Amino acid sequence: MGTLIVGGTEVQLVSADCTLFIGRLDVDFDCGNTDGALRNLPFGDAVEFTSLRKRTIEMSDFLSAEYENPIFKPSFRLDRNYYSVTSLSVDAVDFCSKTERLTLSARFAAMGENESKIAASIAVSADCVPIDCTYMMMCQETIPIRFANRYLPLIGLPVLPDDATRSDIVTEYGTPNDQGGGPHTGFGTIPIWIRYTLPSCFLRFQLESDKITHVTVMPKDGPFAPRAG
Repeated sequence: MGTLIVGGTEVQLVSADCTLFIGRLDVDFDCGNTDGALRNLPFGDAVEFTSLRKRTIEMSDFLSAEYENPIFKPSFRLDRNYYSVTSLSVDAVDFCSKTERLTLSARFAAMGENESKIAASIAVSADCVPIDCTYMMMCQETIPIRFANRYLPLIGLPVLPDDATRSDIVTEYGTPNDQGGGPHTGFGTIPIWIRYTLPSCFLRFQLESDKITHVTVMPKDGPFAPRAG
């Protein structure tokens, strides 16, 4: 399946799979006695594996880079050790549609929670895992509006224009069940949001100057489910 080199030590990979979601590529791998992952590799507006063919990345400073959601910066995990990726060079990504496999060759530097630094590289051929309805209902990730037309239909919801406004949402879904945002004593200013209680999930829209910027699909059960409006 490939090799992983961490701090000069080579580890043989047994298997690997990858997912692509809202412009971020995740690679999970099994090394036999341990497992690991290279998460949140940024590929802009990529929504399909075919759009990654022959793509490269060269980013030298992830720690200072700005992201739509700073929680999802690139990271590396091996066994129980977690690292923040500080720089990344992806030589080439390729995708074979016949076998639905992706090949990735990357070098990166990372820093652990104890401030230890490592140099690592990975060369892997991974099975491509499509995003489906089950994933969408469980992930509870905030989706930029430009990706909404790709993912909302997976759970039976209508498509939205990239320039959707609050009035567009109200026309489609009616009066919101709950809303919030604005100044907060503990968290500063929270983005304005409206939320709907649907039969299968909660659907939350984030707004800026009356325009929808992000959509979040939220499960109706589990420890982090919001209260019904």
